[in-house]
Amino acid sequence: MKKIILILTLIICSVFSYNSTFALESNSPLIQAYNNFIIKLENKIKSEENQLIILEKVKSKIESILKTKKLNSKSIILLTDLNNLNNTQIKEVKSKLDNSYYTDTLKTELEKNTLNNTSYNIDYKQIELEKKEKQKFIDFKNSFYLPTFISNILSINRKFLYAIQDNESKIFEFLENNKIKRIIFTSYYEITQENYNLYNSKFWYILNYNWKYLFIENYEIEDKIPYSESYNLFKWFITNSWTTYYKNNSNYYYYKFQNFSYIKDNYWFYIKNLDSIWLNTKNIVLYKNWDYYAFISNFTEEKLINQDIIKNIKDKDLFLSYIIDDKKSLTHETDKYFLELKSITENLTNWLTKEEKIKEIYNYILKNINYTNPIDLSKKQIFSWIDTYKNKDWVCEWYVKLMAYMLMFAWIEDIDVIRWFVINAPDFPKVWHAWLKIWDYYYDPTFDDPIWNTKAKEFDEYVYYKLPKDLFYTNRYNVSDLPEELKTKSQVELENIVNKNLFYLVSKYKDSWYNLMRYTLMMYKNGLNYNDIINISTLKNLITTYDVNWNDMSFYKNWVKIYIRQFKYYRLEEKNIKDVLSTINYDLSNKSIFKWDLWNWIYEYRLVYELVLN
Repeated sequence: MKKIILILTLIICSVFSYNSTFALESNSPLIQAYNNFIIKLENKIKSEENQLIILEKVKSKIESILKTKKLNSKSIILLTDLNNLNNTQIKEVKSKLDNSYYTDTLKTELEKNTLNNTSYNIDYKQIELEKKEKQKFIDFKNSFYLPTFISNILSINRKFLYAIQDNESKIFEFLENNKIKRIIFTSYYEITQENYNLYNSKFWYILNYNWKYLFIENYEIEDKIPYSESYNLFKWFITNSWTTYYKNNSNYYYYKFQNFSYIKDNYWFYIKNLDSIWLNTKNIVLYKNWDYYAFISNFTEEKLINQDIIKNIKDKDLFLSYIIDDKKSLTHETDKYFLELKSITENLTNWLTKEEKIKEIYNYILKNINYTNPIDLSKKQIFSWIDTYKNKDWVCEWYVKLMAYMLMFAWIEDIDVIRWFVINAPDFPKVWHAWLKIWDYYYDPTFDDPIWNTKAKEFDEYVYYKLPKDLFYTNRYNVSDLPEELKTKSQVELENIVNKNLFYLVSKYKDSWYNLMRYTLMMYKNGLNYNDIINISTLKNLITTYDVNWNDMSFYKNWVKIYIRQFKYYRLEEKNIKDVLSTINYDLSNKSIFKWDLWNWIYEYRLVYELVLN
């Protein structure tokens, strides 16, 4: 064990001495060295429990170096990347150990079956559910009491079926030789204590039906097939509950479905049930969709992406599920554009910390993408990340989808794209909105790149960057939680609801630097309520206002005439006040209002933010 950890230590030393850019590509010295280490580990130590012990010791060693040693920034990044590789390997070994309670015989039998050159993905959870379903037949048998006259018949080489009837049919199911079966019969005879001697010569099955005992005649028995053991019956068997992709040679593919058929049972099925709805298993994709299975007879197979492009992506399931979603609007090859996006991401984020990577990607999106306005929802192109990426013209869904792709290329984990309602959005409630959750914080690049903004904001101007949940969700609702009455409220009423929600958080965030709170804090600190309307009259009460004589560029302050050399200002109108306040970050300090006499008693109000006096 010490020897193997020594090998890992040599890897650490070797990466410190490497001078070139160290991008985590499949051919990078770091990955090559670590992969060699894993090969030596697996060859030397066969037990996965012992492998895990060593990997945990390696993790502890790396983290100890990071905490105790004085390292330069390059060494910190390399060690962090090495730790990430090791953590991924730990997860894989733990996953194998979690499934170890299944017998080697079962695993061997399942894993040796392949489909379209791709190994079958064993659904161990499904196997366990099927085992529990079988248990109800065992419990039923153990709890069943047989009367004496039935026991007497059974003693003459008869067989009693401890069968459970389907509530919606006359099908009786029972457990025999660890297989669930059904018996379908067309005729029967009731057995009673008075007549049971008449059936001594009958060698039929006996079962219970509504507390009556029946001799079954003209019957048919059929095995019920567990989904977990049906891998060789279908064209393809997909057990992943939320993706439909598979790997073939060097590419990932997916099935694009058109027609679905469902059978209510989530654990097993009968072949004859499929025959009855004209389904041939050899032409079906069996797909597990969350808690039920779908039999799909109309589908196409389409390429997603070359496996080398996403070889180092940590959460491939998430990445591929996004591509599947994108492919609904795409018909052309996309590898070229993913390679381009991967290169852009690596150039932006190499050698950065995780926080710096998120910032750089957010900045890139806001500086390179414009919002599509107006939106024509009938055009599928706006939902194609490739086409909109090429045109630099997007909607909210693709702001966050692009950001998610780039984050995953930058090795950022724990990403979630969320689609809910934003009640004070101009298109509420017709259109949903999308944003990102990264770790425990929330990001909305669309709202930081508004339709009317011709110039991208700088980092310190972002409003929806890295917000805590309570602050971020002051204007957002899940579909199931959205009060119906909000759909009919005016824009002013909705803004008041959002302002009220923000006012509730003033005490918690009154000393914060969140830009989202600046308007609320301005109102709160100046004695205003959440539903007060800010207009020119309100501002005149909050900011010192001067009447300016434009003939000699002067005004009076404390009865003293003061002359203006130069000033910068924003013209105030009732319709643009909130935009002006946003531009100055709702900071009213060192600001003045000039009442500017234009002509013939017509005035203009100007918010002055830079003033030079003579």
